[in-house]
Amino acid sequence: MSHETVKVILEQSYPYSDFQSWYDSLDVHEKEVWNYIVKDFNRTERNIELLAKKAMELYCIEMDIDYIPNSEEYLETIYRRFINNIILASMQERGLIKLTHGKLSFLSDAKFEVTDIK
Repeated sequence: MSHETVKVILEQSYPYSDFQSWYDSLDVHEKEVWNYIVKDFNRTERNIELLAKKAMELYCIEMDIDYIPNSEEYLETIYRRFINNIILASMQERGLIKLTHGKLSFLSDAKFEVTDIK
């Protein structure tokens, strides 16, 4: 029997409450590791699992929920948003883009503009 929802096991407390605060809490090496995993076109099953689990965790924390729909399409959407957010956060840190409206989140779209290359 297929369930309509999947329970996501979360720790009692996290030092972050959304994608941006999680990303900001990482040290330089951790950011490099996540960026490598995201940009690796030949991802191992282990790396895909890491990305999916972190995406679900951060999504649930941000939404203040612990269940998500049992849907591959839904998980794929969360997974893609997580990957896009890491890429955008990395580009912002390197000064390639700047945030003009909103914040990096699973819940809303941030607006960026490309910075002048000097």
